Formats: sequence, structure tokens, C-alpha cells
Amino acid sequence: MTILIGALQSERVHDYYGWGDLMQLLELRLPFYRGLRDFKLDLTDAVDGGHAIAALIGPNGGGKSRALHALAEIFGALHRSGRSAAFAFDVCYMLRGKTVRVRQTSPEASPELTMAEAGCEATVVHRADWSSYLPNHVFGYQAHPRAPWTAEFDRHRRLAARHLNAWRREWRARLEQWLANRSPEDLWPEQLTLPISCPLYAATFLCTPAHLPLLLLSQTTHWSDAFGTYLREHSHIQGVASAVLRIRAPRAARETWSALPYWGLGGPARTLFAAAAESGRFGLVPDSDPVDGAGSPADGFRIVLGSPEDVRAFRNLFDRDLSMFGLLATLLDAGYLTVDVQLQATGGVPLGLDDLSSGEQQLLTILGLLRLQRAQESLFLLDEPDSHFHPEWSRRWYSSVRTVLGEGQESQLIAATHEPLLVSNMTRHQIRVVTADRDGHTSIVTPRTEPRGQGAGGLLTTDLFGLRTQLDEHTQDLIDQQYSLVPGAAHDPGKQAELRDVTAKLDALGFSTANRDPLVAAFLAELHRRRRDLIAAANSVNPPPPEELETLVAQLFNEHFSSVI
Repeated sequence: MTILIGALQSERVHDYYGWGDLMQLLELRLPFYRGLRDFKLDLTDAVDGGHAIAALIGPNGGGKSRALHALAEIFGALHRSGRSAAFAFDVCYMLRGKTVRVRQTSPEASPELTMAEAGCEATVVHRADWSSYLPNHVFGYQAHPRAPWTAEFDRHRRLAARHLNAWRREWRARLEQWLANRSPEDLWPEQLTLPISCPLYAATFLCTPAHLPLLLLSQTTHWSDAFGTYLREHSHIQGVASAVLRIRAPRAARETWSALPYWGLGGPARTLFAAAAESGRFGLVPDSDPVDGAGSPADGFRIVLGSPEDVRAFRNLFDRDLSMFGLLATLLDAGYLTVDVQLQATGGVPLGLDDLSSGEQQLLTILGLLRLQRAQESLFLLDEPDSHFHPEWSRRWYSSVRTVLGEGQESQLIAATHEPLLVSNMTRHQIRVVTADRDGHTSIVTPRTEPRGQGAGGLLTTDLFGLRTQLDEHTQDLIDQQYSLVPGAAHDPGKQAELRDVTAKLDALGFSTANRDPLVAAFLAELHRRRRDLIAAANSVNPPPPEELETLVAQLFNEHFSSVI
């Protein structure tokens, strides 16, 4: 067997480094989707410093997660030839410097894609050419094991097995043709070309911690950049110390193709296994010769990367980190691969992935995929990415994402969250407050309050989250009781007794109000009452305009604060 070392062609370099424009979702309209009605999301200005990062917040049931699920289903269907979504939609986005709009007018209709260059009229694009106008990938992350969009991601995950079967058929055809025409003295003339190139075949891809070892291995030669720096500074991970890749085919393949090396697999998988066998560096990998060699054992074989040098040598079999991740993810999704990675922590201490917390695994998986896709125009949909985070991790999530993305990032990230700390570093233009009424009619607005400078507690009582207080319910109920008793307690001994009891409970909690000046207490009681009225008015079905609310607030202070002074 001969292994040829091929140089990267100029077009491959062009594809790798992108040289395109930012992928950015501009608008999403859903007439009806899983209970949501008249859903209209506009993210045109949701960009900060060249990064398209947006957050959807709002009450439970408002539609945040369903918006992400709809996007996954839309682009999943568009990437599958001849398919349409199960619902009507209208989506508009920027991609590679062009404005793309896709409409599907009903569940039964076929979608239509139009494209417009800057300053030009939109033109209809034939379906055969759609791949040039769709995001490279749509990545999803979900906090819960199952969600409605999982079925869409599973459809694309099953493509991995299809590609392995296609590689097997192509290789078997070449082998059978050679066997039919060879002379007895001929040797199997297979030539394998390195470095290995392999795309990530799944157009929509669900991120899970199971992919973390693949991400760490595939980016091992880039650990001097932002991703590696983040790992060293925040997770105290110095690098990958060793790894074992266990290759074991699913039962059907073992039974059918057991006599052939690598169960008859061809394509990039065969190139990888054959190169590992010929190097002799990665353990006892079966011979690839289908004539004089034996088939792969029923219990499979292992590729052993016993040192950091072996890890780097293995990575260098591929033309780029995305190719390595693409092939390993294909083998993983098809059931051929399991991976065990050992990390090296600060001080040379060995560290397994299971030693990392759920939050660490979750964050590193997301950051690793973002970094892997740094030159791709993809869409990341993150449903509650903070579900396992300590508050400090939530607070620095936004800066972590921007740091790891670095310059030249062309993907867009949209997160749905309930966590104030997650959005505390963002601008208000990057945030949308999503709510839905009982009939499913949705309201999506950009908050008036700028999150920066508010603090996590302060954000709770702004229009971002709409809580009436930062306090716990027990304490707030006591304060409400105190304020309601103050006006009538002066001439009512019964209310005075109740007030003393409530005040004592507040004092025990650290709210020292027993010696408060009566005039101040009266002012605070009236302030509290008027504030509740204002909040009720602002949250009513027909709220007054912001200017009227501001006037009412000014009047309250002019009337009562000046009288206290």
C-alpha cells in the first residue's frame, strides 16, 4: 500500500478560511407553530462588535424555546432534498454578503428561496442550488435530554450511517473489479491520500458532552489560541495527555462483513485506519490488505494515543481540525466509535472528562464547537445553555463566548435563557423579551433598559424580567402588610398591635424599621401603594405610553417626597 501526501488546493484553503460575511438571522415569522400565533422575531440590530449574538428571554411558555425549535426544523427541512417544513414560515437572513429569504405559505406548500445581492432585485433560486444559500450547519444545544426538535436532529444524524454504507459500496466495487481482473502475482494496489479531508455531514447537529472528547482531540494543535488559553485559565487544563479510540462495528456490520478489514469500510474511515496501521505508532491496528490480511476482530480494535506527541501525530493525519471532527463524529453517530480522553491539569495532575463538572463539560462543548466553526457561516441555537452553571460562569458567559470566537467569526449564536447574569453583559439591542397570551398570540420587544450597569438583582425589576421586587416572597409580603397598616395604625390599637408584630418579624430579618420616622413611614407606604398601581397599569392589557408613566412617577415624587423634606 502506498500513502500519498497531498497538498491542500487553493479552493480548499478558501473554503477553510471563509472570506465571507457574517451569517445573521434578520427576521423569522411563524403564522402558527406549536401553539404560537403571529410570531414575528426581528434580530436585524442584534450585533455587538461584529458578533451576531442574541438572547431570547421572557416567562415560561412565552415561546423562546419554540422559536429555536422552529429554526432547527426549518433549516433541517431545507437541507434535506425535496423536503418542506410541517408549518408555514417566512425567514430572512444574511449569508455570504447576500440577503436570502425563504417562504413556505402553508404546511402543504413547497418552500421558495429568493436571493438578492446588495442593491439588486431578489431572484428565485432553483432548489438544486439551495446549498449555496443555506448556513453551513445549524447546531443545537438543549438542557433537557429530549425536546421536540430532537427528531429533526436525529434525521440528520442517521446520515452518518448512510455515508459509511456509501464508502463501503464504493470500496467493495473497486475490490471486486480488481479481483475479477488481477493476475495471481498482483498485489492489492490501493493508494491512500493524506492528509484526510472529511466534512461534517450532518447539516443540523445536536451538541452533547459526548462530542467533547472529539472537540478536544481535533483542536489539539490549536491550543495556543483563544480556546486553549481559556482552558488553561478557567478550567486549569493544560492539554490532552492521552486518548484511546475504540473501534467496534455495530452487530449487523460485524456479521455481514467480518471477513474484510474494517468491515469493508472505505473512504476517509479506511484511510485513517490504514494510516494508523502502517505507522505502527498507535497500537495493534489490523492490516488493511483485503487479500493477504485478516478481517477485523469481532471485538474491534483500539487506536492508542499514549502521549501528547501521539495526539499531535494523530491530528496531523487530517488536513484540518474540522475534517478530524467530521470523521470522528460520523463514526460516533454510526455506532463505530467510543473515545476515552485523559487530560493534563495544572501541575501535571491527570484528569478524566468525568472529573469535570456537568457545567464545565457543557460550557467547553459549546465553546469548542464555536471555535471549530470559526470560519464557517453557521447558526448556533442554545436552549438554556446556563442550566448547570454557577452564577460566576453565567456572569462571564458572554465574554467567554466572545473571547473564544476571536476575530473572523462568521457564525450567529441565539440563546434562550431565564438567567439575568447571562444577559447582564449584553446590550439591549441583542435581547428580545418574548411573551405569549392565553391564545398564543406573541409579543416580542427590545427592552428599554440597558442591562449593563444594572447588576443581576437590578435587572430583575426592569422591563427585561418584570419582577415587582428583588426580595423573597416572605419578606416582601411582610413589607406589604407593614405599608398597608401604617396609614390607619395611628388611631386603631388593633392595627397598632398588628403593625408591631409585623415590624418585629422584619427586624428579625435585618429590616430595621421599628424606629422609622412616622412621616417617612407614611411616605413610603404611599410610595409603595402608588408604585404597585403603576406596575399594574404598565402590565395591563392596554398599558399607558411610556411618557405617561414617567409623568405619573414624577408627580408621585413631587407630591410626597417634597412634603417629607
